[in-house]
Amino acid sequence: MEELKVIQGDTLSCVLTIEKPEDLEISRVIFNCPSLNIKKDLVPSNECEELWGLVLNAEETVDLWIGRWGFDITAITPNEQIYTVVHNGQFIVEQKRDRHVEPIPPGVITGIGWTED
Repeated sequence: MEELKVIQGDTLSCVLTIEKPEDLEISRVIFNCPSLNIKKDLVPSNECEELWGLVLNAEETVDLWIGRWGFDITAITPNEQIYTVVHNGQFIVEQKRDRHVEPIPPGVITGIGWTED
């Protein structure tokens, strides 16, 4: 099973290799994660026709829901034939934690309430 992982607010940049028969021409490759409403075209590499880049910038990842989400990657030919490259992959979104911790002020009663940890 294919997995892609991103931290909220970080940029995801990865290169995918799409192995294909020699006679097959690919015009588009699409990353699709319906649960997060992401549909993104991959960018072809100038170096090799089998390499395609996926980039989600920080503005696109900052508000993503934390969790595991299904994704597919499909390749499309110039005559609109569709080939599934990755089916039911796992797109993992992790929470970005702020490393700055405020100390508890003196006189505050602790042990009441809850945390998200």
